[in-house]
Amino acid sequence: MTAKSNKVASEGRYLSFQLGHEIFAVEIQCVSEIIGMDKITALPDTETYVKGVINLRGNIIPIMDLRLKLHLIETQYSKQTCIIIVDTSTNKVGIIVDAVQDVLDFNCKQIDLTPEICSVSNLGIVTGIGKIQEKNVILVDMFAILASAKINFDKLRA
Repeated sequence: MTAKSNKVASEGRYLSFQLGHEIFAVEIQCVSEIIGMDKITALPDTETYVKGVINLRGNIIPIMDLRLKLHLIETQYSKQTCIIIVDTSTNKVGIIVDAVQDVLDFNCKQIDLTPEICSVSNLGIVTGIGKIQEKNVILVDMFAILASAKINFDKLRA
């Protein structure tokens, strides 16, 4: 299933994080918490980007490596690697990122539309490019990413 979204980034607060040399950001309102790397229990017969599950205060949370989901090169986890817990209102999912950066405030003048040539924009994952000083920040729709992920939440509850 491929998620197709026409969502365009809007002004507001974003949590920025690093994947490789690039800075990405998601709307802060979808972030529940940020935790350090935890012991992940691998699950058989899942997509390579689904690393498994963790037990977070009695709740089973599926964990997805965002590098692998976005088809970036896999890398070793470091001390800065962490998990962003995203709350979809019906489920929580952990997203592994290389490092969390800052909370950024973007106004509408600091956000450009995603160029149509970007193939990832066709999936509705990238909602815009934020500009902070001389840096470009790739604004992503976490719900579109999760909608395109093959995670069966019902099986996790069974």
